[in-house]
Amino acid sequence: MGLEAHSLPASLPAGASDRPSAREPTRRTTELLPLAALADTIWGAVGVAGGLGCVIMLAWFIGRGHGDRDDEDAARDFYEAHGRWPDEDVT
Repeated sequence: MGLEAHSLPASLPAGASDRPSAREPTRRTTELLPLAALADTIWGAVGVAGGLGCVIMLAWFIGRGHGDRDDEDAARDFYEAHGRWPDEDVT
């Protein structure tokens, strides 16, 4: 076994190797790029949905109004007018 055992196959030109160069994308890279783009799109959609959910929840809290405060103000007005709280029994 001399130099013939270590020589390149006949299909490759002299000086070439079967490894891809740094400039050529490997097959694995080209297969994973669409998956990475899809994952990025999904992650972006999750972020948008989360932000929209937060905005809707904030608007719901603001839209509920101040029912407790309004009830308290009405009770204070009743107290000023009648001298007793509305939930007290008249004796």
